[in-house]
Amino acid sequence: MPTVQDVADFFLANADEDDPITHMKLQKLCAYAWAFPLALQNKWIFNGNLVAWTHSPANCELYDTYKSLRHMPLSTIVD
Repeated sequence: MPTVQDVADFFLANADEDDPITHMKLQKLCAYAWAFPLALQNKWIFNGNLVAWTHSPANCELYDTYKSLRHMPLSTIVD
């Protein structure tokens, strides 16, 4: 089963140059990727837990990976 980092890498690899992915946007995309299959088909798409934060659900592992980049577009920094 994929990890949250695998899902994040997929979003970053397929990011549009005109619409860069920030750390918060990546957290939200991963939260949607986790929630929709669970709600619609009762299936997990990746291993990982989300926690309720003020602005959106977040994955602590993913947060720790990208927190130093702050609001910079991740898709231009991360390979």
